[in-house]
Amino acid sequence: MYVRTKIIKDITFIYPHVRNLDSTVAFDFAKQLKEIIQTGRTRKFIINLKYVQLIDSSGFGSLVISRKVVSDRGEVVLVNSNGHIDHLFKVMQFNKMFDIFPTERAAFDHLVKINEVEMLTIKK
Repeated sequence: MYVRTKIIKDITFIYPHVRNLDSTVAFDFAKQLKEIIQTGRTRKFIINLKYVQLIDSSGFGSLVISRKVVSDRGEVVLVNSNGHIDHLFKVMQFNKMFDIFPTERAAFDHLVKINEVEMLTIKK
């Protein structure tokens, strides 16, 4: 499984290039996510699901692992999930665990805003 990343400002964009995020690739994806998060220079991550058409419980589990690895040291948000995946996120209440945005721009703006608030808090 191929996962592409890019960094803009202090935010890492993660692109899993897979059609089905299921049991056949979830372990590898979770391992790659963990490595990206633990060895990365940033504390904020956008996982772009634009290539993912189907996700099963193993795929959901890999996303939960990313959230646990980041824990209170940073933020993980999701973008570009299709209608079927959005519905599953709501049914499984993932929308309570993750901020989910329709576009990268919306997610990026959200994370930049969080960074600005953190900087103001540090300066006080």
